[in-house]
Amino acid sequence: MTFPSRIQLFGSGSPRCSPQGAYGTEAARPCDINGNRNAIRTGASWQVDPLLALVNPLGDLVTFGSLVAAGFWYRRRSDIHKRLMLLATVGGLMPAPLAHLIGHSPLLREMRPIILVPIALLLFASAVYDRISRGRIHPVSLWVALTIFVWDILRNAAIGPGAAWHQLAQFLVR
Repeated sequence: MTFPSRIQLFGSGSPRCSPQGAYGTEAARPCDINGNRNAIRTGASWQVDPLLALVNPLGDLVTFGSLVAAGFWYRRRSDIHKRLMLLATVGGLMPAPLAHLIGHSPLLREMRPIILVPIALLLFASAVYDRISRGRIHPVSLWVALTIFVWDILRNAAIGPGAAWHQLAQFLVR
């Protein structure tokens, strides 16, 4: 959906046309579908164990899709909806650009787990903001961010190196 058409749809005032309405989820769907296709296509062309590396883009898309769906579900509760959509963006879409940024820096490339620092800072920024502005941390800001962080670590430490993941990734790449 192009930017001008989104402005026209969302500015109409109809609940179905709001970013939280049905068209909002339609705008997110191509990102998830095309992202899966692209991750599988590029996974077949990587030089370093592509099956292990494929766990990150596909896992990020699962994170993004799940949080957008949860945000859609809670679209009537703006405090929860806003936090879920922020975490969908930060947790599902930011790890790839961060990995590329770190990968292009010779100094940072040598420190492999350094990517956890900016990811943690971005994920828990909303919890810090809640604490400063509201005096308490909203449960979504804390628990969903913590879940995404653990999911990121689990994907790379346990799921990716496993034989079951390699079989699934091999099937997806064919």
